[in-house]
Amino acid sequence: FKNMDALKEPGVIGLANTLVKTEAKYEGVTAYLLGRVIVTENIDFAIKLAKKNHYSLHIVTLEGEYLSPGGSAITVIFSEETVRSKN
Repeated sequence: FKNMDALKEPGVIGLANTLVKTEAKYEGVTAYLLGRVIVTENIDFAIKLAKKNHYSLHIVTLEGEYLSPGGSAITVIFSEETVRSKN
């Protein structure tokens, strides 16, 4: 991840790959898939971060909203029960 300053912005929790647990054999693929995704507390912080960085980042919120480079936004709806049943 090249834009380390983005990780210091208000509302940023961190890079997604550092916030998930996985078996050691999957660390490489986890870093590849999630190592450029910034996790923020909520959509307001995500939008501010996206604007400040000219819509160049992959950002996801704790609520499941995703802002892609270019500015598209997607909301993913899931329940805690669904997530638990897949573990």
